[in-house]
Amino acid sequence: MPGTTLFISDLHLCGVRPAITGLFLDFLRRRARGTDALYILGDLFEYWIGDEAVEQEEFRSIIRGLRELTAGGTPVFVMHGNRDFLMSDVFEKATGGRLLKDPAHIDLYGTPTLLMHGDSLCTDDTEYMTSAPRCGVLRGRRNSSTSPSRSATGSCATSGKSVKIPPQPRNRKSWT
Repeated sequence: MPGTTLFISDLHLCGVRPAITGLFLDFLRRRARGTDALYILGDLFEYWIGDEAVEQEEFRSIIRGLRELTAGGTPVFVMHGNRDFLMSDVFEKATGGRLLKDPAHIDLYGTPTLLMHGDSLCTDDTEYMTSAPRCGVLRGRRNSSTSPSRSATGSCATSGKSVKIPPQPRNRKSWT
């Protein structure tokens, strides 16, 4: 659909909610194909995850769906969220998408447009605002380490301190 740019965010895709993943894959095949661009503005995945998503079984269909979309000529731009901030060039190569900095400025059909994930605006969440910069969540996003186990102790490159990364909830009801 020329003249159409799509924006999505906070899908929090994971293996325990296959229906949402199925809807996303259907969206890629039917709605996003042939558009001018698809922007994913953070938290595509539910867990604190990075490039290992490319190799994990529960995310293979998502990686393949994004790759098919980009191979078909639709550009995909992905911004880090506060969960998937470890994605890098491995993710880009696997999907054909391009990672964006947060915030990013784009020209949207002649209109200057600011894109951001939005977690930097959560100023009332003082615990998050205090700990996130230590792990690079709000700056550059690639300053922590994690494992595929949904909880880890990350070593923050900016401070050299070890920070406990809490387990991420398995269903939306547990954190809304």
